[in-house]
Amino acid sequence: NFANLQAKDEGIKLAVRVYKHFGIELTPAAFMTPDRPNAVALTRQLNRYIDEHPETTFDFAASIMSHVPAHQPEKILILREIEALIQQKEPLLSKLDPEIQKKIKDLRAQLRATELPWQELPEGMKRQYEGDDQKLSVVYVFPKKSILDGQVAKQFGRELRALHLPDEIKLAGEPVIYADILMLLERDSPRALELSFFMVILVLFMHFKKPAHVFWVLLPLLMALLWMIGLTGMIHFKFNYL
Repeated sequence: NFANLQAKDEGIKLAVRVYKHFGIELTPAAFMTPDRPNAVALTRQLNRYIDEHPETTFDFAASIMSHVPAHQPEKILILREIEALIQQKEPLLSKLDPEIQKKIKDLRAQLRATELPWQELPEGMKRQYEGDDQKLSVVYVFPKKSILDGQVAKQFGRELRALHLPDEIKLAGEPVIYADILMLLERDSPRALELSFFMVILVLFMHFKKPAHVFWVLLPLLMALLWMIGLTGMIHFKFNYL
């Protein structure tokens, strides 16, 4: 778990604080889709998948249209009905306390809301999802738990790749790269250790030329390795890749 490292950069510290207080991981994976309709369809598909699989490592998926309220005409109609009810009671409002009158005035200002099209979203948000040229549209998938935990990152990466989406949808993002690195280390580290140990034995054989001499040279190393493995298991110490 990289959150347990004594030396943390500012990005890790911020991610830990945000996840601790809000339960949101700041480093989502990204599915790059050809256009906005594909992004909207994929977002619905992923959120439906999350609802149907409570054990998933996904928290939620979001595209640019996720920031545009749904069913706006119906909601605005309800706001207008509330405004009409307040107007019917207009003569009684002047008899209320000034503080309550102020709250009603603020409420009536909110009741005059109009529809929000995606074009009126902040420019920074639109660039985050579609870039400056809008040649693609990104769907972000947020993990349910912090990917600073290597086990969570690997499960998250495996589940993302198991979705089997169309070829035009590409998977990217820091969590994917992080999970791939961890899985490569797990796969290649034992091979590297075996090769290194074999090369040490080979060099010793080239130097001493007798198996007995090689054995007596390796014996302290093997005994130290066994002691280290035994002690770490006894005190439940876990090694970190770093």
